[in-house]
Amino acid sequence: ADEAARHDFHEALPQSRRRGLALGSIAMAVLLLVVAVFARDLVHNVARRLLQPTSRLARYTFVAVGSVPSVLVVPRDESVDWTVGLDSSSRWFPATATLHVGDRSVAGTIAASNRLEKSSASNLLAEYQFEIPPLIEPIDASLRVGDAKRQVRIEPKLRPEAIEIVSRVRLPDYLSQSVESRDVRQPLIGDVIESVEGSVVMIDVTTSSPLRDAFVDGVPVTVQGNQFSCLVLDRTMQGPRRAGIDWIDQDGLYARNPIEIELVRVPDRPPTISVLIDPVLSDPIPDQVLDSQSLRFNVTTADDLVLPRSE
Repeated sequence: ADEAARHDFHEALPQSRRRGLALGSIAMAVLLLVVAVFARDLVHNVARRLLQPTSRLARYTFVAVGSVPSVLVVPRDESVDWTVGLDSSSRWFPATATLHVGDRSVAGTIAASNRLEKSSASNLLAEYQFEIPPLIEPIDASLRVGDAKRQVRIEPKLRPEAIEIVSRVRLPDYLSQSVESRDVRQPLIGDVIESVEGSVVMIDVTTSSPLRDAFVDGVPVTVQGNQFSCLVLDRTMQGPRRAGIDWIDQDGLYARNPIEIELVRVPDRPPTISVLIDPVLSDPIPDQVLDSQSLRFNVTTADDLVLPRSE
């Protein structure tokens, strides 16, 4: 016992790790506190995923991508620019993003000006511009921005084209009794429409696919399916002037070739009458004609509109 009392048996024990474990625990607690303060959404998301393992709760990402459609319709066989924005709740703004289209990768670069100042028109703080290559068949694409991923189906489609364009000219009131119909309809040939002063000009358009919107000089007009009618010249308007007609289909595709029409006013010219003697059927007109004699001649009338009859 005396011999044992002279020795410190603590020296024979293995070195204690309590100090290291305590420091590690403190560091972990500080780290968790920092994460809880500065990334509360992350902690909340992780806790919900742990408590609801069978739920389809999306994984938290520091990059918050704005609205991305599940199906993106693009014009067939055309390269097109596509913009993807980051939401204002995003915690990270990567310098680049990548869009994988089949076996091709398209890089998108962030617009530096948008990273510094929030746009007043939307909640987007950053935008990435991608140039989607020409496609003729639907294809699945994968978007990656930082730690965020999105899947999108890209479907190429033909643009809405005009298959029928009819001009409809409503003549002035004073001509309503002189012509068979006040509305003169005819297919539009070329890009110039001449109308008599005081008339109204309408355009009826039929397109290859159902429409969402149509515009005349930027002003919306009502559409019905794949058709719409628009006023391009009223009674008070004087020509010449140009009218631009454009439309968008239900998938957001614009017309490849919008309509540009020049409208020209022309005066209502008086009719002309021509009297011609047929030299074969009639003798030359004598200086004096008796009551018993008759003359044979042809009368021709012409008018810029429709002359119903001549008397």
